[in-house]
Amino acid sequence: MMKIFFSVLFTLSTYFSFAQVHWITINEALEAQKKVPKKIFIAFTDDHCDPCQKMEKFAFDNPVIAKMIADKFYAVKFFADSKEKVNFRGRDFEYKDNATMHSFAKYMNISTVPTIVFLDEHATPITSLMGALSAKDVEPYFSMISTQDYKNITSRQQWDDYQRKFKSKIKD
Repeated sequence: MMKIFFSVLFTLSTYFSFAQVHWITINEALEAQKKVPKKIFIAFTDDHCDPCQKMEKFAFDNPVIAKMIADKFYAVKFFADSKEKVNFRGRDFEYKDNATMHSFAKYMNISTVPTIVFLDEHATPITSLMGALSAKDVEPYFSMISTQDYKNITSRQQWDDYQRKFKSKIKD
């Protein structure tokens, strides 16, 4: 019996310690959203961005964050210099030669990577976060947005109260 218990425990701990986000393109997320409405989380990144890679590994692949993403969001990794053609809200976007950033990234007001943008079930922007953040930094945002609590936060004071009361599920 103990052998089975430890076998199950080992399997679960292995599964959760290697949690990874299933990334799709923005076009795939927008199509999926038509069939099964979920929020979209876009991680704007770049191949040569060390903080972006660290954030993916230590924030998004954290088991608590990865589970929230898998359960409540379509996860999009969008490269700022992507050649992908994007149709967003009836507009076409693409990378222009000699541009520093894809026109979709510019449209979303991305000035630096890493930047996270959250979209609601209708692809309307909710908020964005700039800079390299830890799992503990992003957890309140993923929680607030996935539970719809963001709709009740309309002032800085309410946000401060939310953060103060927030109980992290991430172990140090």
